[in-house]
Amino acid sequence: MPIRLAGQSGFTRDISVGGFYLEVDDTDIHDGEVCFELDLGAAHRTMKMKCRGQVVRTERIGGLIGVAVKIRELQLLVN
Repeated sequence: MPIRLAGQSGFTRDISVGGFYLEVDDTDIHDGEVCFELDLGAAHRTMKMKCRGQVVRTERIGGLIGVAVKIRELQLLVN
């Protein structure tokens, strides 16, 4: 699923109850706190998930950066 993270975009590779594994283009991701948004499409509604989390691991995967994030705060917005 596409995400927005600190002015850049990327994709989720894995999602679990406690965290996400993201792949992003930019190398400007460091250990620490990150905030990101994930659009969840629904048949008749627009849903957005806003998350704040702790980066627990980063790794280079070809031309991308893999980022493991532990969720600290999550907001689900429904229109």
